[in-house]
Amino acid sequence: MKKRSCKMSNEEKNIHEFAVKIRKMTDRQIYDFVDELNEKNNIEAFIERLEAGDAVGIGPATVRKIKDFAINENYINDDSH
Repeated sequence: MKKRSCKMSNEEKNIHEFAVKIRKMTDRQIYDFVDELNEKNNIEAFIERLEAGDAVGIGPATVRKIKDFAINENYINDDSH
């Protein structure tokens, strides 16, 4: 049985609206959306590995500059706030 809209929590309503938005996208829009998500996840993972010290010769100051650049250019979100 379907859950009535009036009985949905705000979070459930937001999830539902987002799902409807995705269902209305064209194939190309869905592809671009998923591709952008993958790109952001790859960039975030790359920066996390740099921050962990996995790259020889790249110090914390350089990592911070790379992260600041990625945030300023909207490649990733600034989660420090």
